[in-house]
Amino acid sequence: GVPEGGLIFATSGSLYGTTEAGGAGNGTVFELRPSQDSWTLNTIYTFPGPGVPGPAASLALDGAGNIYGTTLSGPPQYPPCEGSVFELSRLNGAWNYMLLHCFTGGSDGGQPYSPVTMDRYGNLYGTAFEGGANGDGVVWEISR
Repeated sequence: GVPEGGLIFATSGSLYGTTEAGGAGNGTVFELRPSQDSWTLNTIYTFPGPGVPGPAASLALDGAGNIYGTTLSGPPQYPPCEGSVFELSRLNGAWNYMLLHCFTGGSDGGQPYSPVTMDRYGNLYGTAFEGGANGDGVVWEISR
């Protein structure tokens, strides 16, 4: 539920998107795959942890097919996490989750509502609604 983020197209013709809630936990990343005259929905990842918001922004896709995004809360095993940046990569037909950053709400920011932007070198960028020097948010970068 709550598919606030936009959709992105992969070179395969599939669409990828997020839901902030629902699935078997705390939101999802899904794929819509073209299939003759319709689309096939496949939930590729469900975020664990009830009652806290998951991804609310659109995703980024690199040339290798890895997916990058943000969540408004962090994985339950990393409290307190005021949002996160994640990567989903495909290995042997399954999607694998990797936490790239857990926001503290301090100088690194918190509540990353923005989508991830990627430069040609694979560095990731975005904004976070909270934290920073004056508490009014930050622009963040994750160098690859």
